Amino acid sequence: ITKPLTFADCVGDELPLGWEVVYDQQVGVYYIDHINKTTQIENPRTQWRQEQERMLKEYLVVAEEALQAKREVYRVKQQRLQLAQQEMLLLREMNQDEEVQEEEEEEEDGRSLASGNT
Repeated sequence: ITKPLTFADCVGDELPLGWEVVYDQQVGVYYIDHINKTTQIENPRTQWRQEQERMLKEYLVVAEEALQAKREVYRVKQQRLQLAQQEMLLLREMNQDEEVQEEEEEEEDGRSLASGNT
C-alpha cells in the first residue's frame, strides 16, 4: 500500500509519506516528520485543516472584495449608460426643434416671397 504524498491526499486519519505517530509514556502521542527531521505534539492533520480553513477564509474575503469592486464598476457603467441615453434624447429633441424651426423659417420665407411677388 502506498502512502499519500500530501495531507490533501490523505483519507480519514492517514498521515502522508514521511510522517509517523509515536507513543511515549512520558509525553504521550507525538508526531515525527522524517522528511524535515522534526517532531511535534500537535496533530499535523489538525494544523493542516486549520491552515486550509484559514486559506479558504482569506480567499472568500478576497473574492467578496472582488465582487464588490465588480458591482461598483457595474453601477458606474449603468450610470454612464443612463447619462448617455438622456443626452441622446436631449440631442434628438434639440434636432427636432431645429427641424421644426427650419420648416417654420422656410414657410415664412415662402410666404415672404409669395407676398413680395404680388
